[in-house]
Amino acid sequence: MATNIENLARSFRTADWTSEFESRISPSTPTISGNDVEYLLDCVKANLEKKRSGRAANWLALALRLNERETIRRIRRTGLLRASKYDYDGDLLAILMKSLMSRRAVLGVSDTVVDYFDSVLTLLQLSTGVRDLQHWIIRTLRKRQAVALKTLVVVVDLRFLTLEKPERFRPTNDPKFYSAEQYAEGLSLLVYLFEKFVGIRDQHFNQLDENGIFSADYHALLIAACKIKAYNEAELLIDVFSFRASREERTVRIAPEDVLLEQSIRLGYIQVELQEMIRDISGLRGEGIANHPSLSDLVKQVFVAHQNTLMSQVDHPIPRIVLHMPDAPGIFQPFRENHLYAEDIIYLEATAKEQYCRPEALLNFAVADGLALFDVLKLQRLMNFLGGLMGERLLPLIHANAPLAYRSLLPVFEIAKFRALLGKCVSDRAADSFMRCVEYSWLDQKGIFDIQYQPVIRAKRHVLVPMNILRNSNLMRNLLFLHAEKGKAEDPNSKFSMQQLLCAALARRFPRVEEGVKFKFAGQHLEIDILAVVGRTLLVIECKSAFHPCNLHELRTSYDHVLKAADQLDRLKLALQDNEIVRPLLDRLGWDGAENDVISTCIVTANRMFNGYAIRGNPVRQAYEMINIILDGTITVGADILRVWQSEEFTPEDLLRYLAGTTTHHDFFASMEPRDLTYPLGSDDLTFSTFILNAERAMKLTRSRYPVVGKRGIDSAPARTS
Repeated sequence: MATNIENLARSFRTADWTSEFESRISPSTPTISGNDVEYLLDCVKANLEKKRSGRAANWLALALRLNERETIRRIRRTGLLRASKYDYDGDLLAILMKSLMSRRAVLGVSDTVVDYFDSVLTLLQLSTGVRDLQHWIIRTLRKRQAVALKTLVVVVDLRFLTLEKPERFRPTNDPKFYSAEQYAEGLSLLVYLFEKFVGIRDQHFNQLDENGIFSADYHALLIAACKIKAYNEAELLIDVFSFRASREERTVRIAPEDVLLEQSIRLGYIQVELQEMIRDISGLRGEGIANHPSLSDLVKQVFVAHQNTLMSQVDHPIPRIVLHMPDAPGIFQPFRENHLYAEDIIYLEATAKEQYCRPEALLNFAVADGLALFDVLKLQRLMNFLGGLMGERLLPLIHANAPLAYRSLLPVFEIAKFRALLGKCVSDRAADSFMRCVEYSWLDQKGIFDIQYQPVIRAKRHVLVPMNILRNSNLMRNLLFLHAEKGKAEDPNSKFSMQQLLCAALARRFPRVEEGVKFKFAGQHLEIDILAVVGRTLLVIECKSAFHPCNLHELRTSYDHVLKAADQLDRLKLALQDNEIVRPLLDRLGWDGAENDVISTCIVTANRMFNGYAIRGNPVRQAYEMINIILDGTITVGADILRVWQSEEFTPEDLLRYLAGTTTHHDFFASMEPRDLTYPLGSDDLTFSTFILNAERAMKLTRSRYPVVGKRGIDSAPARTS
């Protein structure tokens, strides 16, 4: 139908097409297809790129008039109205938006669209400040191009060496506010801008601006990049999660329309941090690693015994500490063999649990051509060893002789020599594949660059290797996300999948549980992931296996999954409310005598994002947490084990209370406090309305609600739910 749309567009005789809508587009005009909407929005984009805001407004108005719902869905999905797509030229988009808003009566757009456009316009008021900030960054990178790239990487790599905790109650203009991971996000943007506007060359790996580090010039660049990333996140929050932007004097506030949505996102991140902390504490004490050597102990032993042999200070071309690794096969044997160090086991088991995969299956999983995850583990182990040795030498120097420490932090390799180093631990094919996976090369880059996913920066003849970023990033998980076909590992034995683990847990408590239940309703073929009779409730579960997101773009993928699950459950609920459907279905399953008074639904996810949230009455729960409630029913608060079940024995009501959100999720959300997070942008501020967990209140509330049934040997650990 695109031809018909083109003919309609050509038929308009005035500069403002909306003035002719009433005469040319009747109420009976059929809604156009998604393909036609895409064509119209392509025309909008083409005109915006040519800075023809008036023509763009005409095409967008036509799309809205002919299919408002699909037009808005695609605009939000593609980011058509985000200033970041147009070098932060907010004025261009503001003219377009104001033109449409002034004609909203003619367009007949809904209140929802008006609210969305109003938020877009409000956020655009900050775009000039963001554009000025980015232009300042580009000017500074060009001016200091001889030293800027390496200096920036040194500043961030040092953060990953010291791993200092961020101080969240400091202002966002203070470097101590930011975590190492946030600085890495800022660095990723700066490396991208450097490549785009300067170009990464071998000579950019040579020099360091020590005075600039001491004067905090490079912290200023990183903070500026973090502010730009914050603005980009505000765009995504409005487009994807329906947050609202409002003006309050000199502040633009980004706030959730649904407070529970933001709380559930915060809870997800809190629970992940909690699990990592408990894993690190309990993992080092675990019985499973007692007979395995410690890599950190090996580093300390080698350093004490051989530091004078392995390390020396050289003065040419600049004074620095260098590491000399003898080119002897025996030196690399500990990293080449298939044994595991204690730290490997903790890392492996955590990643395997996240991937719903047995550790041995995970190690054998091919993440790219010729590259198994065991190869990734071995190579990261090597980097841990080398970086650990240098860390032992450099950490004391940071206070005693900081310039020498900074100059010694980043190794620069000839590409062939770095490739040869990798080849001492894995096969040539695996080494080549690993290089392709972890290096940032402008020509081959796909998607958004993140230095924790691609920590090796490549020029023509050399690579810059931020060893501490590399060794402290979850490379197994990150390479799976970037390079595996489904963005995750798959255990060849399906009984270890998230869905089957949950199904098995339910089957231990309830006699009527079935997965993959198929039936037909109103001409549609429908499938229920898991169906169970819980007391007198028919429980319908939809499973989604997106893994823990590390940025807002990945969070959008998780959100898409739960939204799709909610749509599927809505259809299933409608079908199962029909007695002529549900009774034959239960009979076919052999569930004679099954009685249900109510149909309940649940979206079960692999990661912890949106845990505790509900979409149109469909609660979202995390798989391991739900399995824990079914089989164990306890949570840990400090050293105490508390029972969430109402009595010593599990009952169906325990699961239903958990799904209703009246147990642990209620406690967490009731213990959250509002907090503003403000980023100065020129003369204005960007403020996010968010939440923090009052840990003391959470502990007090849970202790008051659930009885203590035991003790754990983890001192002063906060509450956990699984």
